[in-house]
Amino acid sequence: MVVAASMAMSELTQTDWTEFLKEREAMLLAGDLDRLMQFHVKWNPGSAPYSSREIAEVALHKARTGVKSLPMSMRKSSKQWLIERGYHSFDDGDIQ
Repeated sequence: MVVAASMAMSELTQTDWTEFLKEREAMLLAGDLDRLMQFHVKWNPGSAPYSSREIAEVALHKARTGVKSLPMSMRKSSKQWLIERGYHSFDDGDIQ
């Protein structure tokens, strides 16, 4: 999933982690599925790319609900989008 890089934490330098967080925030705010799919491949080496744009869109909304630095309005909208389609969100109960 997009919320955390799958590289072993010991492999990430502070610079890598800072870059990851900056890229993740910008990608989630933009909501561009092509950008999300590229981000996933970059930060999850060796894992399969998303099998469809539909799966990528679900991942986008799940990630948005779990990233607390995003605007609450965006997180709420993504949670509602997921609920309407029968998916669960990644929030910890803070989105009402």
